[in-house]
Amino acid sequence: MDPEAFRTLRALFDEAMQEPPEARMQWISSRADLDAATVAELRRLLLREAGNDALPEGLPVSLLAAALKVEASPDAPIPACVGRFVLAEEIGRGGMGCVYRGVREDGGVRQEAAVKILRTDLRQRRALERFLVERELLARLDHPGIARLLDSGETGDGTPFVAMELVRGLGLIEYCASRHLGVVERVILFRQVVAAVSHAHKALVVHRDIKPSNVMVDGEGRVRLLDFGIAKPLANDVAATATADRFFTPAYAPPEQLIGAPITVACDVYSLGALLYELLCGRPPFELKDKRAAEIERLILVTPPRPMAQAFSSLDESRRLELAGRDVRPWRRQLSGELESIVQRALRKEPDSRYASADAMDEDLVNWLEHRPVRAAGAGRLYRLRKFLRRNAIATAAVVIVAASIGVAFALVLRETIAANRERDRAREALSVLGEAFVSADPTGLSGGDISARNILDAASRRISEHVDGKPDVYAELAEKVADVQLALGVVDVDDTGVMRALEWAGREAGQENLAWRLSLLQARRLVARHAFPDAEAALLRLERQKPGDPLVLLARGKFWVARGEPAEAIPFLTRAVAALPRETDDIERIDAHWQLAEAQRQKPDPAAAMSTLQSLLGGLEPVVGANHATVLLTRLRSVNVLLDLKRVDEAISEAQTVSPRIESLYGRTSSVSAQAWSTLALALVRAQRYGESLEPYRKAAQSFAESLGENHVATARSYFNLALMQNYVDPSDPSSAEGFRKAIAGASIARNPADPLVTFFRIEYAKSLIARGEKGVAREVLLPEGVMPDLAGAGPDIARVFRGQIEAVFGSLDCPKSGREPDLGTFEGRARELYCNRPTVDDAPT
Repeated sequence: MDPEAFRTLRALFDEAMQEPPEARMQWISSRADLDAATVAELRRLLLREAGNDALPEGLPVSLLAAALKVEASPDAPIPACVGRFVLAEEIGRGGMGCVYRGVREDGGVRQEAAVKILRTDLRQRRALERFLVERELLARLDHPGIARLLDSGETGDGTPFVAMELVRGLGLIEYCASRHLGVVERVILFRQVVAAVSHAHKALVVHRDIKPSNVMVDGEGRVRLLDFGIAKPLANDVAATATADRFFTPAYAPPEQLIGAPITVACDVYSLGALLYELLCGRPPFELKDKRAAEIERLILVTPPRPMAQAFSSLDESRRLELAGRDVRPWRRQLSGELESIVQRALRKEPDSRYASADAMDEDLVNWLEHRPVRAAGAGRLYRLRKFLRRNAIATAAVVIVAASIGVAFALVLRETIAANRERDRAREALSVLGEAFVSADPTGLSGGDISARNILDAASRRISEHVDGKPDVYAELAEKVADVQLALGVVDVDDTGVMRALEWAGREAGQENLAWRLSLLQARRLVARHAFPDAEAALLRLERQKPGDPLVLLARGKFWVARGEPAEAIPFLTRAVAALPRETDDIERIDAHWQLAEAQRQKPDPAAAMSTLQSLLGGLEPVVGANHATVLLTRLRSVNVLLDLKRVDEAISEAQTVSPRIESLYGRTSSVSAQAWSTLALALVRAQRYGESLEPYRKAAQSFAESLGENHVATARSYFNLALMQNYVDPSDPSSAEGFRKAIAGASIARNPADPLVTFFRIEYAKSLIARGEKGVAREVLLPEGVMPDLAGAGPDIARVFRGQIEAVFGSLDCPKSGREPDLGTFEGRARELYCNRPTVDDAPT
C-alpha cells in the first residue's frame, strides 16, 4: 500500500467510525465508489476494532507496511503569523502535523516556541478531534520534564495549532554520547524520562510514542519529553482517539499497539524499556531496517529481544569503544544481571507481565542504583536479604525510613526468608507476624500509611518475643532477620528478648549451630553499636574462642576498638579483616572493613595512611562499578574528612562540591545520606573560613535530615544548631538564627530529654546570641525554662562553667543563700541560684 492509499484508507476508516457499530459494514457496502481491495481492508480494520480476533494470522500487515512507509505530503503554504507568534523555518514534521519555530516579541521580551499546525491532508473531522485532544492533554500536564504549552488556537482558515516551549538541546542518546556518560549516569538521567511519563500517567495520559527523537536534554542537563500528538486519555472518551492507535513508531511500540488491543500505561512502560535498552547497549531491541512488515510484526509480537550484553557485543569495535571508552568489559558486565532483568521485564510481550506503572519501574532502577533488591530479578531470600542489608549498611546512618515502600520490601524479605525452605504453614505464620506488626505499628489507622520502618520492626520484635518459645524453628530465623535489618538501619536501642530466646534455642538444638553462631555475632555487633562495651567485650571473647581468626569477628572486634576510641588496638584487627574477607569488589563487609580501617587511622592520627586505605579501595571499585556508584561516592565523601585532617582544605572543598550533588541525585533529597554529604561540604567551607558560603549546604543538610529522620532526631537537631550557629556568626544582628536554635532545642529535648547536656549546650549558645543583641529577658527563659533543671554534672566542667557565666550575664552576681535555705524553683532567680550555688558540678565536686 502506497502512502496516498494509506491516507485515503485512514480517512475512510474515520468516516466509518462515525456510524453506529451495527451500521458500519452496511455503510461500506453502500460506497459504490470503493474498489474491492479497499473494501476488504476496511472490513478487516473494522473487525479488528470490534475485537474480532479471528483474522488471518492475527496480523495487520498491510497497515503496518503503510505506517512504515508513509511520509507527509507537501503542505499548503504556511501563514506568516499564528496566534501571537511569527512563524520562521520548519523544524520538524510528524504523523499529524508540521512544527515551526515561532517568535513572539512583547514589550522588549523575546519568546520562542515550537508551533505545531495540523497537516492540511488530515483535516477531516476525526483528525481535528485528535489534534484537539492533544491540545487538551497538554493543558493537563505541568511538569519540568514535559515541554510546556504556551498557546493554542486556530489559524485564519480554522486549522488548529499548539505553541509549545521550544527546547534547545540534544536528543537523549546524542547528549549521553557527547558527554561520555557511563551506565550509571545514563540510568540516573533516564529516571528523569520516567518521572515525566509518570506525571503524564497520573494526569490520566498515555504518551504512546516514547522514542529517542521525542526526548531532548537541554544545556542544563534537564530532560524534556516532547510530542503528545498520539497521546491517549485514560478515560471513557477513548473512542475519540481510536484511530490514533494506527500512528506509532514500530521500533518502540509494544505488541498491543501493533494489533490494536486496549492501550494502558503498560504501553509506555514497554517504550521506556525499549528506550533504555538502546540507551545502554547502542541499538534498539529490534533492528527493523530493510525488513518487511511481516518480519517486523513477528519480531514485535513473538521474538524476545537479545540480552543487552549480547547486543552490545554485536556492535562493531569502534562503536563499542565510542560508547564505553577504552575498556568495554566493565560496561558489558553492568548490562548483565539485575539491570538486564529490569529492561527485559519492561519489554515483556504481555502487558500484565510488565511493571504495573512507570513508578514501579523507577523503583527498581533506584533499587539497582542503591544496591537494593531488584524485584525484576526474581531471586530468592539470600539475594534479597543481602542486597537490602548492603544498601542500608552502605548508608552508615541511623535512618528511620518512611514505611510504605520499605514496608513492602521488608515484607518480601520475610516472606522469601521463610517460604524458600519451609512448608506453607510456616510461611503463613511468618507473614502473620508482619501483618500484625503493621497493625500494631498503626492501630488506629490515623497515620495514613506513613508508618516508619522502626515502628514496624519494633512491633515485629514484640510479636516474635511472644511466640519464639512455642515455634522456635520459625521464630528463631525471623528474630535474626528482624534484628539484622534493625542493625542495618541503625536501630540499636531495642529489646533483646526475641534474639536472646532464639539464641538459647539454637544453642541447644542439634543442627542449628550455624544459626546460633550468626545470632551470637549479630548480638555482639548490636552491643558494640550501643557502646555497651563490657557486654560487647564478653560476647566477642566467646566468638573469638569459637572461631579464631574469622574475618567477620575480626571486623566486629575492630569496630569495637574504633567505637571505644582506641585506634591503635583497632588497626591490627581491621588490617587482618581486609586481607581475609572475600575479594569480590562489591562485598559490603570488605568495603566496611576498609572504611573502618581508614577511620581508625584517622583517629590514631595517621591521615596519610587513612587516605592510602581509601584510595586503594577506590582503585578497585571505580573501574568496575563506575564513578557514580554508591560505594564510590560514599568512599570519596569519607576522603573529604581525611583531606581536612591533612590540611588540604581546597582539595576537600572541591571533592565535597563534586560528590554532594551526585549523592543527592542518587539517594534523593529526603535522605540522611544526602544530609551528611551537605554537612561535610559545609564543614569543609567553614575550615576554609568561607562562612557565608557554608550557609546553603547547612540549610540543605538540615532540610534533608528533617525530611528523612524527622524533626525530633538528634542528627536533625544538631544540623539545625550548626545552621543557626553559623547564621549568628556571619551576622550577629540577624535574628533569623533564632528559628534554628529553637528547632534544635525542641528536637533534642524530645530525642533525649530537656535536661540533657546536649540540650544545655544548645541553650547556652542561643542565650549568648540573645544577650549579644540585648535580649536578656528572652535569654533568661531559654537558659532556665520552667520545670527544667539542666544536668550540669553530666555536662562536664567546661559547659557547667560557661552556663554559670551566662547566668551571671543575665542576673548579675548572685548571692548564694545560707545553708538550709532552699531556693524557690518556681522563679527564674530561684532556679538560677540553685544551679549557680548549690549544684556540684564535675569541676567543683569533692575529689
